[in-house]
Amino acid sequence: MRKGTFELDSTTLNAKANGTQPTFYKATCLAQLSATGPVTLFDGTGLYKGITGMLNIIETYAFINPLSTTGQNKGRCNLSARPISQYSSITGSGTVSRPNSRW
Repeated sequence: MRKGTFELDSTTLNAKANGTQPTFYKATCLAQLSATGPVTLFDGTGLYKGITGMLNIIETYAFINPLSTTGQNKGRCNLSARPISQYSSITGSGTVSRPNSRW
């Protein structure tokens, strides 16, 4: 951001995301999870000096693991392998303000 910076407090959102177990679909080796929580904006500089606000953020993650190709687990999901595909999305809405704002 060229005209300033601001910080986020995502402690609650992070705790929810870290405590969420993914839903796993054995037939497709797909795992997904979502977490929702508040994020507070503060400590702005430059154009964002004095920023305050609260956003409700939704984090969504999904990944697909490959099948094992050898051994006793051949044809089953290989959960220790690197995912072959990944998706992530972060969206949110809320109220943000700043004193004497002219955005």
